[in-house]
Amino acid sequence: SVTYTTMKAIIIDDEKAAISALTDRLKAFSDIEIVGTTQKAQAGLKMVNELKPDVLFLDVEMPEMSGLDFLEHLDTSSNDCDVVMCTAYDDYMLPSFRSNAFDFLLKPVEHKELEIVIQRLLVNKEKKRNTAPSGDSVKKQDEENFLFYTNAIDFRLVRIKDIGIFQYN
Repeated sequence: SVTYTTMKAIIIDDEKAAISALTDRLKAFSDIEIVGTTQKAQAGLKMVNELKPDVLFLDVEMPEMSGLDFLEHLDTSSNDCDVVMCTAYDDYMLPSFRSNAFDFLLKPVEHKELEIVIQRLLVNKEKKRNTAPSGDSVKKQDEENFLFYTNAIDFRLVRIKDIGIFQYN
């Protein structure tokens, strides 16, 4: 079972209206505490390093630096934050995941999609907390849940005991 704890979040987007819209949507989730927002990528890098959020909602297309370039500049050795890319263009989905983004939201952000992402973030945070630290950084496997992808419903988290295999000869 997942223990719900508040996650600190930062929103970085060059559009003030997009920050306001996402902030309003996130207010529906008591698990999320927005600790900072900025319209500037460089200020965002500093904010992430200082505030050490659990999650970063990051725009892809920004004038100063793209969200993908931002990820390259992010100091992952001192930040263990999950990055959710937010953009109006689905062309950025694959590059985002290749840049180690945790998830991807299309603007305008729909409540149902945000709810799925928040649930995945909470499960992932719980997994991180349950991972015993080790020198070889091998992570403990989640023995109850499995994340899979289908063409029809995108990503879905299911209990392993609910998975069955059917074979036709």
